[in-house]
Amino acid sequence: MQLDKLKSLILSRTQLKCLIVVYNLYPKGKQMNELENLCQVSKHELKRVLKILNEEAESLQSFDKVNNIIVVNDKFISFNSEINEATYTMLLMELRKKYLLSSSVYRALLFVLEQRYFCLQELADHLFYSDSYTYKIMKRLKNFFYYLETDLRLVKVNKSDIYIEGSESSKIIFHYLLVMLVSHGNDWVFQDSEKEVLLSYQPQKILDKLELLTNCNRDKILNILAIYKITSHANESLLYLPKSIVEMGEVMDNDGEFPFYINQTVD
Repeated sequence: MQLDKLKSLILSRTQLKCLIVVYNLYPKGKQMNELENLCQVSKHELKRVLKILNEEAESLQSFDKVNNIIVVNDKFISFNSEINEATYTMLLMELRKKYLLSSSVYRALLFVLEQRYFCLQELADHLFYSDSYTYKIMKRLKNFFYYLETDLRLVKVNKSDIYIEGSESSKIIFHYLLVMLVSHGNDWVFQDSEKEVLLSYQPQKILDKLELLTNCNRDKILNILAIYKITSHANESLLYLPKSIVEMGEVMDNDGEFPFYINQTVD
């Protein structure tokens, strides 16, 4: 996997530089020349990146009342005193989510994994782009799967129809990992499966267990259920799991064996 090339296909150069700054400022800050080297930019360009980062951080709901999240003191750059470990983690998560949800390539990846088989016009309508720009997005998607270095790839059937090729296991795992990158808060990225409808299909026993989970773990389960619903229409078989993995799953499914996975105590 060529991670730097994957990131450059999804995020803009400015977004990548903003994330480099965020990753490196906590907890102790950095000298300006250190950040210049890390971002590979001039002093003038770094100041522009810092200005953009401040504005974008203030646009986030959790930080809308925080002014000047980044402090420049002489040639030393750091976060202001309001940023602790918890708020720093929140900043990273919200900034990453904002960047990804604004990325046409990321949204196209989600569309491809959910539809499995589609035509270019459907992708163009989904992204609200012209046909010519959608062709450019398709080229970036093909490069993305190439640099991902898995068995997943896009296959052209004719002039307009395309499908994603690869093992069903790879599609499910990759889809889940993509979704979890932005699974924070009330955002729901699935097009053909509404959260409320998905819950209405579940038996009461499952709903009762979901209520015992933390919000984070509940979102994970709902994402898995949504992807399973997509998979059930794909009619593609999964590889058999080794017996040891199946047995481990059976043990972990026993609430009495692992009560700490949910918010309950053992009598």
